[in-house]
Amino acid sequence: MRYVDIAKHFINTTNAVLYTMAGLVVTPGKFFVKHDRKPLGTITAIVGVSGDRVGTIAVSFSHESASILVHGMLGDDVEDLEEDMKDAVGEVTNMISGKARAHIAEDGVVLQASTPTILVGDAFDMEHMTHSPVIVIPFTMPGGSFAVEFCLSGH
Repeated sequence: MRYVDIAKHFINTTNAVLYTMAGLVVTPGKFFVKHDRKPLGTITAIVGVSGDRVGTIAVSFSHESASILVHGMLGDDVEDLEEDMKDAVGEVTNMISGKARAHIAEDGVVLQASTPTILVGDAFDMEHMTHSPVIVIPFTMPGGSFAVEFCLSGH
């Protein structure tokens, strides 16, 4: 399975999840190969992947974008914005990962994933568990931006 095919699954899934969960219309940018290990936002959820391929899936939001996400998901029911942002990014990542993996499985590549790990800040390197290229799909949304990235070794 080609990276472009995998990226299309992530684009379609991300659009659907963000609209369904938070009423957000997001626009994908042109995907690219990442050449460093820095997170692309300040709140990142990362999921380990195993099965027919091994690697990671990560979703990174800026603080502003994560706040918009929370308000889209919870409306005025926000109690602890910082905790709610971590929870929202983790939940959205879990849903994007699950739905994208289901579509990828339809193409014959079966992947299992771990529970998302939430990382806050940007003063760390992200380890993608493989030396395969890290593909980044940038997204814009009203008032902010975020990125989905994946790194999958294998055939």
